[in-house]
Amino acid sequence: MAVAASCAMPGWFAPVPLPTPRGEVGHVDGGVHSATNADVLAAGDIDVLVVASALGLAGPVPAGPEAAGAGPRGRPRWRDPALLVRADHARRLRRELAAVAAAPSPPAVLVLEPAAADLDGIGVNSMAAGASRVLARRAGAAAARALADPRAAPAVALLRAAAYQS
Repeated sequence: MAVAASCAMPGWFAPVPLPTPRGEVGHVDGGVHSATNADVLAAGDIDVLVVASALGLAGPVPAGPEAAGAGPRGRPRWRDPALLVRADHARRLRRELAAVAAAPSPPAVLVLEPAAADLDGIGVNSMAAGASRVLARRAGAAAARALADPRAAPAVALLRAAAYQS
């Protein structure tokens, strides 16, 4: 039932009724709320938060004609649908991370997400046959950049310590 609920999307698949202490409640995929749901952990008692935001966009979010350069198929970047969707996910993630940072005892945070340059030539369908190998290489490079970023040092240190304890 949980797998079925994780596939439920309003307008495509009906919510899946699951029992709760308050009675039966319809459940839908968590992505309906957010692609990362990082804000759900804002009140959690955790030491480190690792966010894998495949739909996000690292760095400044292009917002309008001042976003120079051409995206896929030669469209101006600010009109590129793939970049607009990613920019929306990135803005939402920034709000979620602000909620996490405002928590009484915020965790160390490591965010893994592509930069605009990692997405050049990919378009909207990142699962397209020719895109997956290119994206895999670029994702590895993006992860290496994120791990080397000084802002990620506290999270990386906690992850290393946890790895050596197990």
